[in-house]
Amino acid sequence: MKTKLQKTLLLLVLALFAIQVNGQAWGGSGAAGTYRIKVNTQDLYLTLPDDAPLAPGSSQVLTYQPLDMTNNRQIFDIQQISGNNYTITSVITGKGVVEIDDTEANPKVVVKGRDAADVPNQLHWWNPTRGTGTQLFSENNLSPAPWGAAKRRVQNTTGGPLSGLSGTEVKCSGGSALKLDYEPSVTLSIDEFDTNSIFISNPVKEELTIDGLTANVKQISIYNLLGQRVLLSNIENNTSSLKLDISSFSSGMYIVKLKGENFSNFSEKIIKE
Repeated sequence: MKTKLQKTLLLLVLALFAIQVNGQAWGGSGAAGTYRIKVNTQDLYLTLPDDAPLAPGSSQVLTYQPLDMTNNRQIFDIQQISGNNYTITSVITGKGVVEIDDTEANPKVVVKGRDAADVPNQLHWWNPTRGTGTQLFSENNLSPAPWGAAKRRVQNTTGGPLSGLSGTEVKCSGGSALKLDYEPSVTLSIDEFDTNSIFISNPVKEELTIDGLTANVKQISIYNLLGQRVLLSNIENNTSSLKLDISSFSSGMYIVKLKGENFSNFSEKIIKE
């Protein structure tokens, strides 16, 4: 009896270990959230060039870089669209969904500045669950896809060793498949910012209420899951409470972002009913 119990406990431990290892590949159960996307077995992460917002329509190329804990350039918000389809969006205000620049034979992975005038059909979604859950595929949201293959895989530099990736651009298709890990992360602030006093109504129907604002908060933005800013409100001094009309918004999930003088970003997801 004792031996059976020991075997059962051992199997449970091994099962838990397997779950933890799988979680390194893609958020455990594939949960949406905020992640760093790491090259498997290396200290290299998908990285944007800087923290500055982009002009609408302009773009920046992602690269593989060593871990940098001083900014948000390696932190992305991953949200489920349907099934295994997700969007990957920079957490930096003014930058949008990670997508493909298809202007060359070896397409680059880029992030673009977003505004309400952007064309949604130019966006792509991503499938991080293919194979063992450690590869990342871009799947075009048009039917038929404007490029030959319906899916593009994040890869190694064509024919190059993984050890030579640092500082190189992130590419899609061709070359060797690149294994990736997803490390849960949080958006970094420039300075400490006490968010305990802030209340954001959730879920909401017609009006979004934000209470507990301090003098530090200067701007409130709302983004949809495509990374498009759908509302911007500048905050006047001594405003502690704010009501925003979102009655025209479609039902679904949105991201509310607060920006101020001594902090870069505080964000919270809301549901519009």
